[in-house]
Amino acid sequence: MKNHELLISAEVKALTEKEIDLGKILPLGEIKCKHISKVMYKSSKNWKNLTNLVSFENKTARYIKVTVKEDTSFELYVGLGYYAEEDDKWTSAFNRKSGWSGGDGIFSFNIKNGNDSFNQKNAKTLFVFGDTLVGKSDPISHKRLSPLLMPNNSLAYLKGNGTNNLDVDFRINTDKYDTVKSFFEPNNCSMYNGTLPSHLVKYDLSKEYSPYLSGYNPKKVELVFDLLSDYYIEYVDFYNYFLEEYSGFDLENRGIYKFELYSTNKIGVDKKIGNFELEKATSIDSFTRIPVDYKTRYIKIVVNPVQGIGNHYDKDDLVEVMFGLNKVKIFGEESYFKEVQVTATSVLSKEKEVTWFWLQDGVVIDKNLFFLPLLVGPDLTQPEGLQFTVKGISLIKVPIVKGELDIEAQSQKETPLCYEENGVQWLFGNAIMANTKQSGSQNPDGYVYIYGYTSNLGLRQLRIARVLAEHFELINEWEFFSDSKWVKELSKATPILEHTSCEMSVSPITSGENIGKYLAVFQYDTNSNIIAYSIGERPEGPFTEPRDVFSTEEVISNLGRTAYAYNAKAHPHLSKSNEILVTYNVNTYDMVHNTDDCEVYRPRFIKIIDTSEE
Repeated sequence: MKNHELLISAEVKALTEKEIDLGKILPLGEIKCKHISKVMYKSSKNWKNLTNLVSFENKTARYIKVTVKEDTSFELYVGLGYYAEEDDKWTSAFNRKSGWSGGDGIFSFNIKNGNDSFNQKNAKTLFVFGDTLVGKSDPISHKRLSPLLMPNNSLAYLKGNGTNNLDVDFRINTDKYDTVKSFFEPNNCSMYNGTLPSHLVKYDLSKEYSPYLSGYNPKKVELVFDLLSDYYIEYVDFYNYFLEEYSGFDLENRGIYKFELYSTNKIGVDKKIGNFELEKATSIDSFTRIPVDYKTRYIKIVVNPVQGIGNHYDKDDLVEVMFGLNKVKIFGEESYFKEVQVTATSVLSKEKEVTWFWLQDGVVIDKNLFFLPLLVGPDLTQPEGLQFTVKGISLIKVPIVKGELDIEAQSQKETPLCYEENGVQWLFGNAIMANTKQSGSQNPDGYVYIYGYTSNLGLRQLRIARVLAEHFELINEWEFFSDSKWVKELSKATPILEHTSCEMSVSPITSGENIGKYLAVFQYDTNSNIIAYSIGERPEGPFTEPRDVFSTEEVISNLGRTAYAYNAKAHPHLSKSNEILVTYNVNTYDMVHNTDDCEVYRPRFIKIIDTSEE
């Protein structure tokens, strides 16, 4: 279907409301009809009134109602935009009854060379999945058979772009005992709790982190703060040890008193900045500011581990000899550094938590694939199917060797990209778009654009960060879009698009009416039957109001019970520029439903087609 193509030609009786099912959601254009008095339209629910009775102005709808004053003819034409068709070939390739038999969180990457542009002819595709079901299903009853396993992520490979061959090579990871496991499991400081040095540089206002404490009677108390690159440090604010719920019990005497401050290079050579003293904390907000005026990557605090010298206890009070701090903020020229890694020679408690990864989007830079996975833990207070909580975001770097991921060589680190303030959670990494030469961009600016969202009452607002590709690993180099300018402060990022989903995509448009602009594809309000799109002038917008493009209602209705659709996204390197491959996930809130019907938990594929191209 093309723009200006005649879509409907019908006769309408006077004073009779004529309802027309267009068969699919379509962008609508000009109306030719005499004596027209009212037009209403909808995609699946909630009828809306059309205010301009001569054109839909490219609004999308599947159903329309027309009322006329006299018997007359009615003509409706296709408008500019996108419509969708199911892609059974792709969907069938992910409908499996043995081994890998379902998953969500599907993202795709061209790991041959990182070119993510449309119209690829010689790609090698990596698919990554979130939670995955592994086992055997009965092809007649569709019942999943025991044992049914659920690693938190899995992979698959595909040669080419799927035009001629859709032989997908699914991979399930195992350990040395051949036990099924995830490819990516938490292995960084974010998976621990206790009196950890990493808590000194966690600035989330909505979460409580235990202050740092050394062990009892330590022989050495040294803390090293790593900014991951050389930066100018103007000063450091030290928030000394204080537990508000135990104020009045003199626990603030645990706070550090006298210490030496050093700049340290990567081979461990120290340069002394000076001897300093910290005031005893009188509240959670009290701090001592220490000037530094030095460019370095590492700073080191060396505390004299003697009671009454290294801390604020009386020298003779030897009940507990330990040394503590609440927070440390290291300031550069613009703001304090958000990404700082801290190690300590002495730690009182370190306990491993139950956590796992849900992979978000990623990007190929040079010969490495980077992910920003969600660190997730259990929350049994939530209803079935939602019994989890997001605890953080990590960064994983995986070398690409001979066309596959070298899983054993992966590295991980914690990031400050998960943040809460006033009950609102900020998460980054749900979509990533590289605007670089390597990615095949027509207008590369060298930046990788990282999208994120805030969650409030189940609604998601899209926000955006950017960083030069060569600095992707350095979160301190990231900028966040805030009211038409780029700033260093994550919490100042302002919304650029409403009603988005936890996973989505943004892709450059390289042909058609919107060439040079950007296409956002997402599930409207995350868990709904509507897949929507929006057009952005630039990676950061402004974006148009979301327009419906496909309804999953029929698929979900056929599955029944508590099935739902979520997290639609485009896969540009597997697409033509005017026919864009899009996936959406299907799941159920009831695990028994999943075991009863193997058709539920697997991705579905559609193509969204541009009406502006001949």
